[in-house]
Amino acid sequence: MQREPSLMSREGDILDLMSATARRLRTIYDRRAAEHGLTLARVRVLLCLRDREGLTQLELAQALQIEAPTLKRQIDALVRDGYLERRPLPAGGRGKGLYLTPFGQTHALTEFSRKTRQTLLEGVSGEDLDVFQAVLQRLHLNIDRLEEL
Repeated sequence: MQREPSLMSREGDILDLMSATARRLRTIYDRRAAEHGLTLARVRVLLCLRDREGLTQLELAQALQIEAPTLKRQIDALVRDGYLERRPLPAGGRGKGLYLTPFGQTHALTEFSRKTRQTLLEGVSGEDLDVFQAVLQRLHLNIDRLEEL
């Protein structure tokens, strides 16, 4: 007869599994993205701007929840490689907006990301995804509370 794992061991197992899954996902995504000269971090920038072109660097950093200096390195590399361009903000605003170049818009990035997500989520029902998303959102709120302590 198997014993029910204690709550503490189950919590630890879940957190360990989440950490291991995140590491493995980053590793495989980076490996596949490297075939396109990209990394997961750069793909996140491109996907965010695909849906919200014209964001400033600060707005993009907030949307991605990363530090501005880290993002600047990603943006500089994406500009250098022809994926992004900086343009003056409309109506004479200060700063520059970030926009996908035609190369960035037509790149195989969308198909690459779609196939990766499709394979990753294969066999997971919509209901399970809804529950998982709700749990992750709750964890994010709890992390926010921890940061305030």
